[in-house]
Amino acid sequence: MNNFINKGNGTTNEFYGNMYQNNMYHPQNQPGLSQKDFLNLPQLYNIKIMIYVSAMMLYFCSVENLILILNGTIVGDLLIVGIFDCVVLLVFGILIQTTYSRVVSVIVLCYGILQLLISIVKFGTMGGLLVVVAGALAVYVTFKFDKIWKDYVNYGNIPNYK
Repeated sequence: MNNFINKGNGTTNEFYGNMYQNNMYHPQNQPGLSQKDFLNLPQLYNIKIMIYVSAMMLYFCSVENLILILNGTIVGDLLIVGIFDCVVLLVFGILIQTTYSRVVSVIVLCYGILQLLISIVKFGTMGGLLVVVAGALAVYVTFKFDKIWKDYVNYGNIPNYK
């Protein structure tokens, strides 16, 4: 005689009840952590720091451009491009730090590569290399965080590593 009944959210047994009942890490038994609360878990400290470092790199690039504009180093037609670059890098840094978005990190990487190529072709220097590094770090970290987040949402798994 088969005592198992499929109820859609897990297999139940007349004697044992719901198989997830005693699993404290299953999403049914979690209070429902938001992404921000999940990122604040001690196990995800390194990922949190790397997200903040990539955002800080973008903030640094934005401030550096602003200093060059205020110092008078950037003049003429490049003044508008420099102001635009300041604002874009600042917005990208804020978005990466607050949303942990994979899309934004890929856009930052593409923007940095485009900026680097334009700088090499037009001026013969490797300007904007730090934006490429920040974008690459952001892509790595946001994709890693998204994988861990989806694992938590789907299965309730909380990573055990530090």
